[in-house]
Amino acid sequence: MSLVTDILRGAHDLLLDGANLIKNKIARDRAGHRVQANSSQAVSWCVHGAVLKTGKELGANDSTIRTAQVLLNTVSAQKFHHVADFINDSFGYERAMEVLSLAVKASDEADANEGFVQT
Repeated sequence: MSLVTDILRGAHDLLLDGANLIKNKIARDRAGHRVQANSSQAVSWCVHGAVLKTGKELGANDSTIRTAQVLLNTVSAQKFHHVADFINDSFGYERAMEVLSLAVKASDEADANEGFVQT
């Protein structure tokens, strides 16, 4: 399993509790203020914020995190004709989780075909 898959799966798991998914900001603290995705004060995230937080926690470099985000946007565009941020902000939890699930599946398939190169 690649680090990209681990990041996407971790983001999916982080957002399983629908209360953790937010719109229009990358992350928020308990008071609802915008914070960095990997802040210890963050309690909720958008889809990309969850990817960033998970990537940082797993020690991924920026390029690997960006690869996970690009895959997420690619899957989102193929399925819904919009990038993941738009799905997250406009269509909500179920569609956001569907996009994450599809991205995990796509990453798993790429791993099986040795499609991601780890540096």
